[in-house]
Amino acid sequence: MSKSQTRNRMSALIDSIMFGVFIVTTAPQFTGISLHEWLGIGLAGITVVHLVRNWEWIIATINRLLSTERTQNKTSIILNIVLFVLFTLVTYSGIAISEDIMPWLGITWLENTDWRRLHDLFSTLTVVTMAAHIALHWQWIVQLFQKRQRNKSHTHVEAN
Repeated sequence: MSKSQTRNRMSALIDSIMFGVFIVTTAPQFTGISLHEWLGIGLAGITVVHLVRNWEWIIATINRLLSTERTQNKTSIILNIVLFVLFTLVTYSGIAISEDIMPWLGITWLENTDWRRLHDLFSTLTVVTMAAHIALHWQWIVQLFQKRQRNKSHTHVEAN
């Protein structure tokens, strides 16, 4: 397996974990506030890993945004920037309304329902933006899993 294939597989694994945690985190009524907050912090950590791993791509992509790229590429770039900003706002507002983690750390905030409304708004916008992000990259996602399936089938045949 080439270095590029290994990197793509690792990216797919990290992205899949991010997506799974993201989906579970969007349902605090099922997880409870404490698990919701811890998953949110974990998701922020995974996102940092994702950004660090893709930093060269991010810089190259921003440079392409400023060039004469195709519209789809510009849409993808803008969507990624909006997703990053929204995720940062969701994380910050989530910390501001924390009922478990921040008090556990000895940090208390003033009760403010405006922060809760902002967190709900940013969360909803993040879900919609994430759906658009996945839709825009759907072909890449499908191809990655098809290649993986072909490699598994090929390896299985060779092993027999």
